[in-house]
Amino acid sequence: MLKPYEDALRRLEERGRLRRLALPAGHDFTSNDYLALANSQELKDAVRSALDGGVAIGAGGSRLLRGEERRRGRGPATGVPLAATAW
Repeated sequence: MLKPYEDALRRLEERGRLRRLALPAGHDFTSNDYLALANSQELKDAVRSALDGGVAIGAGGSRLLRGEERRRGRGPATGVPLAATAW
């Protein structure tokens, strides 16, 4: 059942064309977890504590993506006039 695949892989290797997946090495700064916080128990505990205390937690996104705030003249959630922001 696997023979056709094994043969194809063997032929690729004979021609020097067989590629292998390698585990990443070093730091991947393009990852959403480049700071390696996804499994941080300390961060999880801090978020739980903040949520329990009524603090809103989450990614608000870039101010550049929040056009409705521009019409109000204030930056989102901060109350900072837009002249003091990236606008």
